[in-house]
This record gives sequence, C-alpha cells and structure tokens, in this order.
Amino acid sequence: MLVNLIEIKTTEKEALKKILSKIPLLSKVTQFNKGINDIDLKYIEYKILKYKIGNYENEFLRKNYRIVLLNTYTGAIKFVDDMPTTVKKYIARDCVQKSKINEYILKNKLKGQLEKYCRKYENERLVLDEIVSIYKPYWICKYNGKKIFLDA
Repeated sequence: MLVNLIEIKTTEKEALKKILSKIPLLSKVTQFNKGINDIDLKYIEYKILKYKIGNYENEFLRKNYRIVLLNTYTGAIKFVDDMPTTVKKYIARDCVQKSKINEYILKNKLKGQLEKYCRKYENERLVLDEIVSIYKPYWICKYNGKKIFLDA
C-alpha cells in the first residue's frame, strides 16, 4: 500500500548494535548470553491532527495552528511546532504494527490532553482543521520474551 512515511535512517546492523548496547551486562551474563534472534522493520501509524486556534475577540487578526502527533500503538500524544517531512513509498500490509488501544480510548485521551492544553489559554478555542496519517519505521526485536523498539 502507498503511504506517507518518515525515511529510514539506520540500517539493520546499526540497529542491532544499538539494541545490544541497551541490554545491561548483568542481564546478558545471568541469561547465558541469549542472542537476539528476531529483528524486523515495522511501521507504526501516527495521526497528525492540525488544530486551528482562534481568539474569540479578534479572530480575524490572530490565527495560529497547533500540531498534535498521536501514536496509535501506545496512545502517546506530543505537541510539535511543524509537520514532519515524509516521503511516499509502498510498504506491505503485514509490516504495519497493529494498534494496542482502540479508537474510543484514543479519542478520550486526546480530548483530555487538549482540555488541559486549552486551560492554559482560556480565551482561545480549538477547531480541528486537518487529519493526516503517517507511518514511522521502527526496528523491533524480541529479547527474552520482551519487545525492544528502536527508531529507524
């Protein structure tokens, strides 16, 4: 499928070195040097929500945008200043990591975070302007039954 994604910056060998450096030495010794046997490139979907913030009194004078990155796998929300740069590429459907959280919980979590954000700016209102889906690549490996994620 053709999707917008952030470019891959690390190779599989570099990712393997970084993952091995993350594992503590004591863990390697006590588990008899279990190796990393399964390393895959997966894509996690991010929703980019662009909100227009307008002031009630001077709406035509003051217009601004806030951009929210929503990780659909973990439900993490991050406010960013500008849109990330993406490229269009074809990826296989089985390379996309499925979401752990259903959409209802994601919407409620986002709503709560935006309400906290709006309390800082009481005289402003938020209007959803644009929703874009992008995919971010991650190297995922299994070590001792746990998944380790590393940015690609």
